[in-house]
Amino acid sequence: MAVAQDLQKEFYPYYPQFLETLIDILNTKDTEVLEWIFTCLAYLFKFLWRPIIKNINDVFLSLLPLLSDSKPEYINSFAAESFAFIARKVRD
Repeated sequence: MAVAQDLQKEFYPYYPQFLETLIDILNTKDTEVLEWIFTCLAYLFKFLWRPIIKNINDVFLSLLPLLSDSKPEYINSFAAESFAFIARKVRD
């Protein structure tokens, strides 16, 4: 996530593709991989929250697959907590 931290606004145009790839990888049963994906997503939101809040609707729509009933509860919880972090940053 050093790339996202260093580039921030320059990385943001690639965020949707990157998020989609991470969501696809979440179908694994490997707990170590899941932990790294969650860490990666958390850092993405931490470093990119400024450009993300400008497109909050798009971000919410991109996280919807993680909130579906077909995903395990721990993925639903992580997605909800991640979006809550971003939503708290929105002023209006």
